[in-house]
Amino acid sequence: MYTPDHNRWVAAVLSLVLWSVAGPAWAQLQVISSPHARVAASGVVSEFLTWVGNEQLDGLAVYTPADWQVMEAGVAGKTGRYQHSLDVRQGDQPGTWILSSQDVRILRDTSIRLTMHAPSSAGEVSIYSAPLIAGPNGYEIRRTWQVESRWDVVDSPIASQNRALTLTGDADTAPRVIAGRDAAEGGNAWTMAWWLRSSGLDQIVVSTWTGHESDPYPIEAILDERGHLTVYTGREGQHYAMRSTRPLADGTWHHIAVAHHAGERKMRMLVDGVAQDSLKFSQDVIQSGSFSELRLGYRLLPTRPELSEPFRGDLDGIQIIARSLSTKEVAAVKSGTQMADQDRILSLDFDHAGSRELADAGISPDRLVPSVLSFRRTASDLQVSEVPEGILLSFAPGDDEILTYGIDVSEDGQAFRNETTLEPMVLDGGRVEWLDRSPRSAIRHYRVTAIYPDGPGEASPTIKVGLGTDTLSPRVMLEGNFPNPFNPTTTIRYEVFEQERVRVSVWDLSGQMIAQPVDGPHAPGRYEVRFDAGKLPSGTYFVRLESLSGIQTHQMVLMK
Repeated sequence: MYTPDHNRWVAAVLSLVLWSVAGPAWAQLQVISSPHARVAASGVVSEFLTWVGNEQLDGLAVYTPADWQVMEAGVAGKTGRYQHSLDVRQGDQPGTWILSSQDVRILRDTSIRLTMHAPSSAGEVSIYSAPLIAGPNGYEIRRTWQVESRWDVVDSPIASQNRALTLTGDADTAPRVIAGRDAAEGGNAWTMAWWLRSSGLDQIVVSTWTGHESDPYPIEAILDERGHLTVYTGREGQHYAMRSTRPLADGTWHHIAVAHHAGERKMRMLVDGVAQDSLKFSQDVIQSGSFSELRLGYRLLPTRPELSEPFRGDLDGIQIIARSLSTKEVAAVKSGTQMADQDRILSLDFDHAGSRELADAGISPDRLVPSVLSFRRTASDLQVSEVPEGILLSFAPGDDEILTYGIDVSEDGQAFRNETTLEPMVLDGGRVEWLDRSPRSAIRHYRVTAIYPDGPGEASPTIKVGLGTDTLSPRVMLEGNFPNPFNPTTTIRYEVFEQERVRVSVWDLSGQMIAQPVDGPHAPGRYEVRFDAGKLPSGTYFVRLESLSGIQTHQMVLMK
């Protein structure tokens, strides 16, 4: 169990990049923050790396686009905090940076955090980091050990279509939000979801806690000293915690969802739609406090200020829903689909400056900033069926402001072409339909893109159909392992949405398969399999789930 005041540092377990044995050879310098992350031009991003080689490093050489700037480079100490700094200087060529220090050495299992300014215009850019080793004739750059991360930079004109709330770390002005109603006290079920963007560490994101140890509370979320998101809940004077598997303080947007199910006495956390961690409560521990008041960026009361700093960053799309949402429902919230009014306790999107909800929370228009997020409701709930004339595609319509729908088709699920454009004509059943009269392959993938007055919106989720059947491609979701870290046993959980053959295996970092506890057909449902690592050494392992839907991996940490 972790507590916010004494044991939060215990949660700082080293997180490595999600890795697939089918990918390239494992390198000794690893990027542990997200690749292909979307960042607004002129923003600040953070990249997290870890060194797992046996040699001692004296620094890094970092290669960026010519107009990018490496601002800071922190090295984690034994406590997990990035308390040591490397000196940053430009190399001989534009976009080349040398990070070193006479007083700091990078040993095995040491983490490094780079903070960079990204002024590039829209497009994909790559950042390369290579180990730096001191020699008799100066520093040697090991380019053969370098790693790459890629960032999708979005121009500000796109970002200006939507607004987010920006907080500057001022505890006195941290907004207080009063919910329209509260989930039932005690044996409640609820989900809280929101978007966050920050590159700061050790700061409170959202909280329903007063700071008094004896007060129960449903949720407090903190970006910890390692950049991971830690979510706490307080029950009868005890604190319980869940933690993201990788750092989220990278300056890009992440979607967070925390769902509590009173009947199952469970609480789980999803990041960007993927399960991260969960809690299981005993029968006599059910009280979780009140959602009647929520504070953004700080605690309800200014008690225990030494625990964490106020939040510096952006928030958007904050929702509290009086149900424990499934993984599919969380995906709908993430994509902007609204829940029914009777289920909603709170909803803040910050796109309407001066609204009553924002005014009541003390949020003035000058605290709203452009956002790359879009909460427009696009086409959803795609369905296909085989009819004598071809394949009938239908979907639920999106926003009223949509001008047309683009129907995109693919044979491989990767390269899509626009097949036609539809007017937003809704039939009696409340859906839009299109008939594909001449399918050219045995497998077809469909998606729908909403076209707005200012251009295309986000595409809908893809649906796949095999011709000659009336079944869609199955879907499987690897939720992860719980507890994590573990010693010596853990439970691997996954969900099967439709009939599917599933193989579950466990691998070590060298690419050796350790165990294969599952291999066979599965009916729809949620599954658990126990994994015993009693004979294995401490370290990082990966659980791999294979199905016709693809391969998913999840990192597990064994601590003996």
